[in-house]
Amino acid sequence: MGVKSILFSQLVNLGTPAFNYDMDFVPLVPFLNITTPAYNALNDSVFTGRTSTLAISGSVPSNPSICSPNCVWGDCILNACACYAGYSGADCSIYTPFNQQNKIGINLQGISYWTTQNPFVDLHREGSHWVYFITNQGWNSGLPFKNQVPLDAEGYPTFLPPAISVGTLMARDVLTHYDPGNYTILYDGDGILSFGMQDVTKVYYGVGRCVITVVPSTGFNNGILVTIERTNPNNYIRNIRVIRPGFENTWWTQTFSPLLLEKLAPFGTIRFMDWTNTNAQTDTEWSTRTLPSARTYTTNGVAW
Repeated sequence: MGVKSILFSQLVNLGTPAFNYDMDFVPLVPFLNITTPAYNALNDSVFTGRTSTLAISGSVPSNPSICSPNCVWGDCILNACACYAGYSGADCSIYTPFNQQNKIGINLQGISYWTTQNPFVDLHREGSHWVYFITNQGWNSGLPFKNQVPLDAEGYPTFLPPAISVGTLMARDVLTHYDPGNYTILYDGDGILSFGMQDVTKVYYGVGRCVITVVPSTGFNNGILVTIERTNPNNYIRNIRVIRPGFENTWWTQTFSPLLLEKLAPFGTIRFMDWTNTNAQTDTEWSTRTLPSARTYTTNGVAW
């Protein structure tokens, strides 16, 4: 048996910042199911030096729907205009003023991974900060190696050291108050994703697209965890989308949950203080504000 075959069940001593291979090993693979993405990632890293077993994903069209005439005050969804509140007509150009009883206002909740507001079709917009893992060790066990995981401008890791992965948590402790069903996971780039927590009951893997079956629960490990196990530095995983059930064909233009818009429609004023993280805002320049392309809106408020 070759040296690499022997070392496949062992990895470098994680106490050395440079992650150089030496004679100090920690056993990892004996505790991994050989069908898991984590096992495949380790196998590729040791035997081929490759960071992924998946091919590069294809691009997704920005909007496959076509509306004629174009939507003036609305979104084109499934070849028909979905008008904004107060607008109607085939092209959403007819405005009807709200009546006097709608002068009352309402607050929007801040964005977090434990919110029951669920304002977005893409649940990943409500994802937590990155949680850093060492393979086969506990929650946030990889935090000491955070500085060795560079992030791009949108917050995605451009490189992962051996045996280090990062995950983001969604729908945590919301007491089943989120959608059950099949969530479509889309991503750009080359790498390996895995999915965890008690609410994820089935996973269907694909290239650039995975589907997870979710059954919301009140168990201790409830919620959804999306983890980047490995990523190709030359084409790293990015632009992750976690599309809620029923929106697989409309998420391109349907940013907000229809239920949220329905509930907000009667109000004449909407307050965005917590929505934009006003009281803890760290941005001082317009150029540094949260952009629509940001990985999550939980860090510093919703995009402008």
